[in-house]
Amino acid sequence: MSKFIGRVYKVGIGKESVRGTAVSASYWLPESSLSVDDKITVVKDESSIGIIEDGVGQDITSRYSEATLEGRITDLGFGLILKALMGTDTKTTASGESAVYDHAFTVQQSAQHPSLTICVAGPNESTGRAYPLAMLDQLDLTFELDKYAMYKAQLRANVSASQSNTPSYTAENAFRPQDITIGYASDLSGIGSPTSVAAKKVTLSFKKNPEDDKTLGNVDPIDRLNKQFSCEGTMELFYDARTFIDTVMLGDLYKCIRITAAAPVAIGSTSNPTVQITLAKVKLSEVARKLDNNNIVTQTLKFSAFYSISDTEMVDILLRNTVSSAY
Repeated sequence: MSKFIGRVYKVGIGKESVRGTAVSASYWLPESSLSVDDKITVVKDESSIGIIEDGVGQDITSRYSEATLEGRITDLGFGLILKALMGTDTKTTASGESAVYDHAFTVQQSAQHPSLTICVAGPNESTGRAYPLAMLDQLDLTFELDKYAMYKAQLRANVSASQSNTPSYTAENAFRPQDITIGYASDLSGIGSPTSVAAKKVTLSFKKNPEDDKTLGNVDPIDRLNKQFSCEGTMELFYDARTFIDTVMLGDLYKCIRITAAAPVAIGSTSNPTVQITLAKVKLSEVARKLDNNNIVTQTLKFSAFYSISDTEMVDILLRNTVSSAY
């Protein structure tokens, strides 16, 4: 077989109708970095038989796979990643439009969020491979200067099997740094008129802590369950006042944060492809300043999101696009 570079490898994802039963990819994702491999857990036979060698064999006790996918945040395929992250997608027609839709992603209060199949196709695989029962472990989002808005998805799945895959890519809209705005308010009710933040970089990290449901009599997990859902982030900006130190952090105040990315592309009558992430209740855990003699002083805010009892949410994500059905 011939050798090849990673650029020609293709990856797609599809939402499973039956958990653990592989499906074809609904979206083939342009990626900037990819790793996907089958893994095993073994038990080693360390029985002593009168020799100094440390073992006489091993057996596989469980099998699984891990994947890491990095790429641009876009307006179509990224919706399926958001579905896997949040669990629930409520689709409505955007105001004033007939063929533009708002997908409102909210946290599903369940240990069985939707599962995906990871589909791959490469030159040395005659048909392709499918990794079923894939669940998000962690999703990192990065918004920074001079780069596209990016995501890094870490997933855990069952071992792969042969599957005939036919990669097909669709043109999607991405989000540039000039398309992104950040604002905060005292609470969710005021985030429609936020205080703008002149940020240089914002990161969000969502963790779902999945656990394999392993049982006696099976080498493969029978299910994969998400546990506690958390979100942390950072924000970098120039330091020009002690507001975030004294008023917000030391003042022990909650804030609502909203990150909006809107691409300058017309869809429908007046709409644009949009991703909007709202954290209803946030507290700062650290404000660190960088006092460099030869550079403008900066500050990095570290924060955690919490569930707001009054708003009945921690986070909601809106994706506006032309996908006419719920993910």
